[in-house]
Amino acid sequence: MLQVGTSRDGRALLERPRVLEHLDRGLRHPVVLLGGLNGMGRVTALTQWAQVHGAVLVQPGAWDAQAAAQVVAAVATGQRTLLVLSARDPGLGEALEHARSLGGLDAYLHVVVRGGVALGVDSAALTRHSGVEVASVDPRLLLFTRSEIMELGRLHAREIDEIEAGEILDATSGHPELVVSCLRRDDERDARDQSWLEVAVGVVRENLTAQGPNTLLPTDLRAHLRRVALLGGVPTRVTNALAARQGWAEDLQDLVACGLVSIGPQDSFQIVEVLGRAVSASAPEVVRCDSRTAVRAAQELWAMGEVAWALHVLEQRGERADLITVLLANGSSLPDLGVTRILDLERRWSIAVEPELAVLVARALVDLTMPGHDARLTPGRLERAAGLLVTLPGTIPARLNVMSALVQGPVERGNGDAAASSETLRAALAEVEAGSGAVEAPLHASLLAQSAVTHLSLGQYREAATALAGAETLDDSGVPAAIARAGAPMVTATIETPRWRDLDDGAQPAAARRLGAYGRAFRAFSRLQMDEGARLLRSEFGPAGAEPARDPLVLEVLAQQLESVAALATGTQESALWNLDVLERALEGRSLTAFETSILRASRAELLSELDRVPEAEDLLRDGLGQFTSTDRVYARVQWRAGRPEVALELLEPVITDDHVLESRQTVWAYVLHALAARDCDRMEESNDSLRRALALAARNGNLMPFARHGWAVLVGLVRQAQQTHLDPASAMIVGELERAVASQARTHLLGRLSAREQAVLTAAAQAADAHALAELLFVSPNTIKTQMRQVYRALGVRGFSEVRVVSRALERDAPAQ
Repeated sequence: MLQVGTSRDGRALLERPRVLEHLDRGLRHPVVLLGGLNGMGRVTALTQWAQVHGAVLVQPGAWDAQAAAQVVAAVATGQRTLLVLSARDPGLGEALEHARSLGGLDAYLHVVVRGGVALGVDSAALTRHSGVEVASVDPRLLLFTRSEIMELGRLHAREIDEIEAGEILDATSGHPELVVSCLRRDDERDARDQSWLEVAVGVVRENLTAQGPNTLLPTDLRAHLRRVALLGGVPTRVTNALAARQGWAEDLQDLVACGLVSIGPQDSFQIVEVLGRAVSASAPEVVRCDSRTAVRAAQELWAMGEVAWALHVLEQRGERADLITVLLANGSSLPDLGVTRILDLERRWSIAVEPELAVLVARALVDLTMPGHDARLTPGRLERAAGLLVTLPGTIPARLNVMSALVQGPVERGNGDAAASSETLRAALAEVEAGSGAVEAPLHASLLAQSAVTHLSLGQYREAATALAGAETLDDSGVPAAIARAGAPMVTATIETPRWRDLDDGAQPAAARRLGAYGRAFRAFSRLQMDEGARLLRSEFGPAGAEPARDPLVLEVLAQQLESVAALATGTQESALWNLDVLERALEGRSLTAFETSILRASRAELLSELDRVPEAEDLLRDGLGQFTSTDRVYARVQWRAGRPEVALELLEPVITDDHVLESRQTVWAYVLHALAARDCDRMEESNDSLRRALALAARNGNLMPFARHGWAVLVGLVRQAQQTHLDPASAMIVGELERAVASQARTHLLGRLSAREQAVLTAAAQAADAHALAELLFVSPNTIKTQMRQVYRALGVRGFSEVRVVSRALERDAPAQ
């Protein structure tokens, strides 16, 4: 191609055939939008295109009578004519109308509009003005590539190799004017021993100083850059979702297209380094976000369920008032943060100085000790919660009084004084029911649910049932969540059967002991402490079917379900199936509720499917589908186990897409199942999303069992997948706990199957990227490693070197605790 044009300083212009090719495509349309920043070389590219195609370029400073005459004269020559105008030209509409009046806007007359960064806005406005389809040329095409920078260096009599061209590209994002300006300072750079980034930052700072930030960065552009700066470190998927909710998603993509925003190494949007550093030094107010924007972003993130990232945004901003505003607005969901994060916030930001936040924090600490959470009712935690209440003023509103009772009652119960707890909660309930203060339904429901648990600890089962029934009748969408936090799912399943309510006074203490043992065993299994969970069940329930007449029957059934789930995690399905046979024979002649029947069927079906007896499992479940969610999810697991992952996905879809579904352990299991089935269908984006949701829920309810429920080998695969997925901090902690479970199981049950040499190979795998690298590390041949690795695969039951590395690294990280 022949060289076209010269630069303003007389040097030859860079040939850019790829840019001209895309202009060719755009100029098949009568109106073309060429957006981007000043200095991106748009006019230069149009000049080159016009000379190559023999076209006339009309570029008036603004639309006026003289410009109109120039267009008429150009059209009269019979040559193709390009009329170049600014999108901000007030006469743009008149210019387009003038072009139409000439019979133009066709193959020989094109209007090229130089737009700004807001490509979507400019395109919509142009379409309205012109009444024809508008073609847009992607501004990224104008940014220099590495090879173009090397060629540009030659034009400037400067030899630039590929490595240096890459450094210039990274420093300037390929912005044409900035690249040229940097090259012109090459001698100065050498004298000062500067990097290309330092040179580029200097150029931008000078422009900001000379022209002012308002000229280089218009108001609307600065607003979006502030948002990007505020969301630094937040994953792109979260930022995109937030931008869509707030209505600036298209603007965000425009910033990326114009080279002002990039995706950083942490998979988050960030202002390109050269601009960020220059602005920070010369005009920091440009990207400094105000409180209103920060609070709104955090509130939106919290509403999206991205609580960890909402706090991340506020904490990196460092304004305590903003943090307190958001925490107060979302106080009822503080337990979602987990104990560690709550205590960290209280310590670093002194949030409990605010009376209402003091109660909210104290209440969250107590809520997190209830069943369904990582329940560690330690004296220190109770003292901390009680101590926060001491700071409250003597006279507090009714709402705070109720919240205070929601802390004090469980604290008293945890200290062994259930009677005092009952009195504290009873007094608060009396105040609420007397209407002495406006208290929202979720608080009222929590008060009733806490009362139910206290009644249980006193053996007052009928009173507990009455309290729960009162909570469930409250008309508020937040009630299910409040009841769930108070451990009501287990309480409901236990006390609301006729047998439980009809127990005589003599049978109630023994039933209470078994309920406590069940709760402790459930928590042990939730933390994957399998031996401890089994010990607790056996200590109170004895062998399966040992006392077939014992009530309430639902507790016997629930205990058997726990044993079955533990067997799935440890690979002892045959033993669990035998115990289930023993229990069912012992219960012959007894009347089972639909709930109890469904649990026994689902447990049997799940064990059968794991033993490759899928048809039997399917027959068991078909009649009970649609009645209980646990049955439906076991059926989905059976379909997945049978090699029909697409059927499992269809069955799980209602749970995955329902934003209002109760966030229980069953929901975590549904997300885990969905992740596994989607992975088997090669739908990795869906699989990763479901795994992230499962981990986020597990971080809130403390239950790890759904990840181990499909066996140790599947758990290893899930850990490997999670390690390759971007996670929030709380979810990453759950992955760490799963790694420790992997190490514990491997050390206890699997390493004994390996020879000393094979154990050494497994240990070294943590340091190698693949089998070939492992062979080099151990100074053996690849064939030797293959032979040894086959035995390691067989002993561990894993697939592939990457899963062996998961086990090896888990053992390595867990080693100091040994």
